[in-house]
Amino acid sequence: MVLGLPQQEKADPTVKVLALHNWLLQSSEWLLLIDNVAHESVDLIRQLLASSAPGHVIVTSQARGAIERVTGSPNLCLQLQQPAVQEAVGIFVNAAGIALEKECEEVGIDIVTALGFLPHAIEQAASYTRYNDLTPRDFLSRYQKNTRPGM
Repeated sequence: MVLGLPQQEKADPTVKVLALHNWLLQSSEWLLLIDNVAHESVDLIRQLLASSAPGHVIVTSQARGAIERVTGSPNLCLQLQQPAVQEAVGIFVNAAGIALEKECEEVGIDIVTALGFLPHAIEQAASYTRYNDLTPRDFLSRYQKNTRPGM
């Protein structure tokens, strides 16, 4: 939560959600992004969105059916397909600002595979690579070194 609400320091997520809900009701022209919704958080999110606050909401999830439960309708959901390997590598290369060479392409495939072909994760990895002036191989080495199994 970036709003600086005093309740953001509270441990109870319900208190945080209520504070955010009140802020949304009192504010206008806002965009709320709720990323990677899990099934167990659907009820809390529905509580947050249970008003006609004057803003917009984007909700993402990898959990099949979670968004339908949040919105109450499959018609309000857009399912995105996983990008093809070359498209995913292209996302990484373009966002990292590097030239696509044979070695880079091979490492790029390893990177996007490690990131589960998730476009946002690929963009974040590319930004990290660019910001820290890393080669794709250096990024992959750091990523593999610092990633826990199963993530």
